[in-house]
Amino acid sequence: MFFNITEFIPSLSLYVLLDEDAKPSKFLMLISASVSMAHLFLSLSDQGWYHIATITGKIQRDIAFIISDLVLLSINMMELSKMRIMRRDTEGKEMGINTKELMNVVHDL
Repeated sequence: MFFNITEFIPSLSLYVLLDEDAKPSKFLMLISASVSMAHLFLSLSDQGWYHIATITGKIQRDIAFIISDLVLLSINMMELSKMRIMRRDTEGKEMGINTKELMNVVHDL
């Protein structure tokens, strides 16, 4: 029941991210990433590691839950890092620093 109720939060964040006109909330992204991490930890600590290591039990179910939580976690983390880069970019413009060019130079190294 816990997983069914809390899965609503990452689903909501994904819905917001899919709408190109919506501006995602940092709070929603952080909560969603936290829920995905909690799901990963709880599902693996319950029986997931045992099922995967011994190749017994409901392996497909465990792997499906792990993959979906990893995907949602990575999407939220990418969005949060994009928000951070955009914030840094606007702060850099105020100080006369073009952080996009700086990031490109660092990336090329």
